[in-house]
Order: sequence, then structure tokens, then C-alpha cells
Amino acid sequence: MRKPSVKDAKRLAATKDLRQKRRIQKGGKSSKEIARDLRLEARAIVSGWDTDFVVRQRSMREARKLLKHTDAEVKLSAIKVIQAADTIRMKAMEMMDKADRLDSGKPTENVRFTPLSFGAES
Repeated sequence: MRKPSVKDAKRLAATKDLRQKRRIQKGGKSSKEIARDLRLEARAIVSGWDTDFVVRQRSMREARKLLKHTDAEVKLSAIKVIQAADTIRMKAMEMMDKADRLDSGKPTENVRFTPLSFGAES
């Protein structure tokens, strides 16, 4: 299989852009509107707004799909949504871990005391 030439790559990119423009003309959203919606979704996640679980799942699915978008602003907004959701998920997992350790009588912080070493000892 041959490697596509620069001319072929440009033609492919132009075809993708044309498909996207046609979709927008058929009633789809423009890149600016998509990026604006994603920024609002990221804000909702970070602020802890009360949103329906189905809506959050759909937003995450759409954000993952939009990582392949041709517009850099849309990609960045999608990354922010995914990052915000991942941060919230990690905090929730940390809180559940602390609760489990507290219930079992273990310390809630992972603190280890180790001997200090000041370089190689002879």
C-alpha cells in the first residue's frame, strides 16, 4: 500500500471539511456552537450542577466523538469536558476509598514513615 501524497492528504482534508459544511447546512450546529455547548457542559460538571445521568452520559459520548473534529476549538472544549468528568470521578473514588478505610478502622490518609537517608553510606 502506497503512502498518500501531500496532494491526496489535502484533498482528503478538503473532503472532510466539505462533509462537515454540508451537515451544518442541513441543520447541524456550527463549530462555534458545538464548542460553546461543550464549555457549558464542562462548567456544569465542575460546578456540580444537578443534571440527569442520561444527559451526562450522552455528553461524555459526544465529547469523545468530537475529539476527532477538524476544529481545534471544538477538540479543546471536548478535552475540557472529559478532563472535568475524570477529575470528579477521581475525587469520588478517593472519597469512597477513605470511607472504606475509615469503616475498617484504618487511617484515612496514606502516610508512611521511613528512615531518612542522606546519600550513600559507607
